[in-house]
Parts: sequence; C-alpha cells; structure tokens
Amino acid sequence: MFRQICIFVFVPLIAGILTQNYLANPGDIITILIPLIIFYLLSYVLLTLVGRIFFQHADAVAMVFGVVMRDLSIALAIVMTAFKEQGSTIALFIALAYVIQIQSAAWYVKLVPFLFDKKTVKDEERLHPVKQ
Repeated sequence: MFRQICIFVFVPLIAGILTQNYLANPGDIITILIPLIIFYLLSYVLLTLVGRIFFQHADAVAMVFGVVMRDLSIALAIVMTAFKEQGSTIALFIALAYVIQIQSAAWYVKLVPFLFDKKTVKDEERLHPVKQ
C-alpha cells in the first residue's frame, strides 16, 4: 500500500515541485504561446499576400518557407549564452516557437492549393510532376 501511495501521490508531487521551481512557471507557457501564434499567423498571411501579388506559385511558397522557417537551434544557443539568468524562459520561448513552426508549416502545405491560383498550381504540377 505504501508503494502505491508513493507512485500515485509522491512521485507526481515531487515532479510538480521540480517543474515549478527549476523549469518554468506553467502560466508562462500561455503568456508565451499567444504572441507566438499571432506572430506566425501574421507572417503566413502577409507573406502569402506578397507571394500572390509578386511571385509565381513555387517561388511564393519558397519565399514563405524561407522567411517563416528560422534556425531555432542557433538562436537557442545564442540566447542561452547571452542571457544567462533569463535563459530558461527564453529557451522555453524558442522551444514553443519550434513546435508552432513545424505544425504550422504542415498545415500551410495542406492549404497551398487553396491559397494560390488553382490554374497556376495545376500548370506547375504538370511541368514539375511529383514522383510517388
């Protein structure tokens, strides 16, 4: 019975204390996620509009991914060395940005046929067929 109590009460209690004291305040995650979501949403919308106006389909998609995708591992290394005391909060910011970035890129790929002129997309698929 003591082992069951340890597994279901003390292990989560200790993990919660360690998380709260040494990793980050869980409330910070929501505070960080909101600006990140707004940033990525605005980036995709503005870059898609610029791409539709000034570029062909393939160039527009390449531009969107080239601008939106950042090398977050290098940014993480710079942040951790430059901001020693605030490094864990900034590291959490970058880690969450990476999660949002990858998921949003997957959604964007699925939306590309709806975001760009269907005639242009079909012409490019005909000229550059995707091998399966």
